[in-house]
Amino acid sequence: MLQLLCCLFLCLFGILVYLKVYPFGDGTYIPVDAFPQYSSYLSYFKEIFFEGNSIFYSLGKSIGGEMYGLFAYYLASPFNLITLFFSKDKIALAFDIILIIKTSATSLSFFYFLNKKSRIKISNLIFALAYSLSAYSITYGFNIMWLDALILLPLVITGIDRLISEDKIMLYIISLSITLITNYYMGFMVCVFALMYFMYKLIIR
Repeated sequence: MLQLLCCLFLCLFGILVYLKVYPFGDGTYIPVDAFPQYSSYLSYFKEIFFEGNSIFYSLGKSIGGEMYGLFAYYLASPFNLITLFFSKDKIALAFDIILIIKTSATSLSFFYFLNKKSRIKISNLIFALAYSLSAYSITYGFNIMWLDALILLPLVITGIDRLISEDKIMLYIISLSITLITNYYMGFMVCVFALMYFMYKLIIR
């Protein structure tokens, strides 16, 4: 586990240095068109805790409107609590830190899944790194609300394996529920994959 985190940290550290992302430069991983959108949402997330703003309705949304749909899609991840430790002018830094932590958690969850399948540590380490640093993660990583599903998918699959082989259902229920709560859009896709994987396991059983 420690080796995985060290390898992942070195990879991410090298990427941040190469891209000159703060604190190694003035850049941020948030693309230009996403920066005003996501930074505003994360700032509003802070205001819910410190300024009493509502997750249900906001007068600051154009002429006013409901906020719960936006919160459920963009802000429901518990990782966003990290923004509470940063001022609004440091939201870009908070975003980059959330991205690094989510990427690390993605590796750890997949490493956990692989260890349930095989005890070959070296290959598990390589594939866990490959999973967290896949083309999807690199290309769509700035959509941080989508990354929770990558973290939870290996746990959902492990839960299905436990359900079928050991008749234990709690890991499956908890992991899939959290997936749907943190982002219903990606949660739906995980549900489709879980159904296909469950059918596959039943066929080969």
